Amino acid sequence: MAAQAVDFTVSGHINRSLFITDSDAGTKAKVADNGGSGTRVRFKGSSEMMEGGSAGVNLEYSAGGSLGLRYAEVYYSGEFGKITIGHGDDGGEGSVYSDKSGAFGIGHGQDQTTLVTTAGYFSSHDGGGGRGERIRYDTPAIGPVSAAVSVGNGDEISAGVKISQDFGGTSFGAKVGTTQTPGDNGTVSASAGVKLASGVAVSGAWGSTESDSGPDSSFFQGTLGFSMGDTSFGASWYQSSDAKNDGSEGTAIGVGVNHNLPKVGANVYAAVQNYAVEDVAVGLDDDETVVMIGTRIKF
Repeated sequence: MAAQAVDFTVSGHINRSLFITDSDAGTKAKVADNGGSGTRVRFKGSSEMMEGGSAGVNLEYSAGGSLGLRYAEVYYSGEFGKITIGHGDDGGEGSVYSDKSGAFGIGHGQDQTTLVTTAGYFSSHDGGGGRGERIRYDTPAIGPVSAAVSVGNGDEISAGVKISQDFGGTSFGAKVGTTQTPGDNGTVSASAGVKLASGVAVSGAWGSTESDSGPDSSFFQGTLGFSMGDTSFGASWYQSSDAKNDGSEGTAIGVGVNHNLPKVGANVYAAVQNYAVEDVAVGLDDDETVVMIGTRIKF
């Protein structure tokens, strides 16, 4: 019988929200999983192979109403860096997420499942391209800098670089990523954020996607935040261009508050965001407002 030498842990969180959406079709309310950080459960295991080297596994499912695979991967790590094989993040994944506001539910067109007419005009254009089957290499950190590159099924190539540095009570982070697929399909994105010792935070993100099956599109987002103890406030402005058709524009303006409950590994949050779209190609000129109140509890 084979030895089972991997130390195993189970973790995750449940994240549920009340959404109230106001549009020309009326006002609707529903309780649902929050897609901004959806309910999930993960199983992680690792074991030391030799001094400074380890092998591990990562299996994670989303569980917000239906079970979906997020990660199924194995890895080997050491002084050489980390090699990962399986279903998971591409090399440039997360390149638009350097927000330091600490708020929740604003920006990037958060959770568009409640939208009636304006859904699909808001995207993060994340340079990582999402999750998929790939082999990925992460470099060892060189000071505050680290990098990753991956090759996925379908000849997809993705790469990213990130910087993370804390100094004198100030926290700074920046990321850049790109994913290229056969043909003229590719995404490039970047973000940067700084949080001062005073609690003031400023972040920005940009992304652009080229497609051989639709219009080239882009977005820009700016976020301003302030944290005081376990409570954070944020306001964001998001602008997309050519998301569905040439000349279409989407604007999302939102404010949010998040309060952490560190003793129980939970947070409660509220946000309101207005989504406005203009698309001459389909005669759309509409806006919707979403109010969100929810809580996330980790385990």
